[in-house]
Order: sequence, then C-alpha cells, then structure tokens
Amino acid sequence: MTNQEVSKKNYHHGDLRTALIHAAFELIEEKGVDAFSLKAASDLVGVSVAAPYRHFGDKESLVHEVLELTKVTFSRQLIAASAEHPVGSEEAIIALGRAYLRFISERQHLGALMFGVHEFQQPHELPNYECEGDPENAYPFTHFREALIAWLSAQQLGPEYLIDLAIPLWTMVHGMAMVKISGAINALSSPELIEGQLKQATQRFLRGFIEDVQGVS
Repeated sequence: MTNQEVSKKNYHHGDLRTALIHAAFELIEEKGVDAFSLKAASDLVGVSVAAPYRHFGDKESLVHEVLELTKVTFSRQLIAASAEHPVGSEEAIIALGRAYLRFISERQHLGALMFGVHEFQQPHELPNYECEGDPENAYPFTHFREALIAWLSAQQLGPEYLIDLAIPLWTMVHGMAMVKISGAINALSSPELIEGQLKQATQRFLRGFIEDVQGVS
C-alpha cells in the first residue's frame, strides 16, 4: 500500500492527522522539503487547505512529524539489515553500512531532511542513543553503536574502544552516501562497486583495529 493510499485510508477512518503526516512524507520524499506545502498535502488527502491547522500550528510542525517518521523508517531498514546476521559479527556491521548507504542514496530527499541544511532544521541536541523501549524510535546512529558494542564484546574488548570505532566508521559510511548523492562518484563506480568498496573498507578498518589493539596490549 502506498503512502497516498495510507493517507486516504486513514482520513476516511477519521485519522486526519496521520493522513496528513503520510501525505507530507510522500510529497517530501518525491520533491524535497523546500518544494513542500500544506496545500499540496491537503490536496493529496482531499481536504481543504485550512484542515491541517486543526492538528498542526504551521508547516514546520508537520515537517517535524515527517522527520520523526523518516527516522523510524530509516531505523526499521537498519534493524532489518542487521537482523540477518549474527549479533557481534563483522557481517552485521557491514550490513548496517549497506542499509545506511542505500537509504540515503535511494531516498535522497528524506536523507536531506534528516541531515541537510534547510529552513526546518532542528537545533543540534545530544541524541538519545539508548535502545530502551522501542528501538525503532531510537536515533539511527544507535544501531551502529549497539552493533559495535556487540562486536567489541565478541573480540573480548570493552566499550572504552567504542568512540575509536564508531566515529570513523559512521563518518565513512555517511560520507560515501553524501558523495553518492552529489553524483561525484557515479561516473567512476556502480552502486554494486560502491557497496563492495564499503565492505572492503569496513573489513580493513575492523581488522586493522584489532591488530593495533593487540600490538599495544
């Protein structure tokens, strides 16, 4: 079922708020946040342009809800990818990287909503990295954090090494996604090759990290 179908179904069942969020999600995914308007969301659901103001004070409030839905959608993709591999494995970390790269590069407008510079960008706050409660509502970086903690445990290493792993790996994956969005490497490499390069770089980093730790201890 498409978001448009979900939007209209929810509206016909009396849930206008949810219908508008899904309509806005679809519109932003298609055209980007800068091209989004309350009128477009109202038209998609089939209500008057005044109707959204029953639930949202302004356009920014609705966009914020779309951002939250985007984070949940992103988290679900990351959770599904890592669940296919043993906890604490190198493969689980690589799978997270692939899922991250695919989401940001294939759903570019949603990626820009989460990480780009735009008028609706929220002030930077310290995210909640804990997975207590519903993991889908956790900050997407949380899933990398949990996978790396499990990998460290499998290597009989403590969480004191987490930052040394997490920051370089996350910035590498995020950087590859941003460069891919820009088109700068599309002429040089196919999506399959980019994912292969991501796998190789992750393996080299993790295995080199172990060698460095063993060399120091």
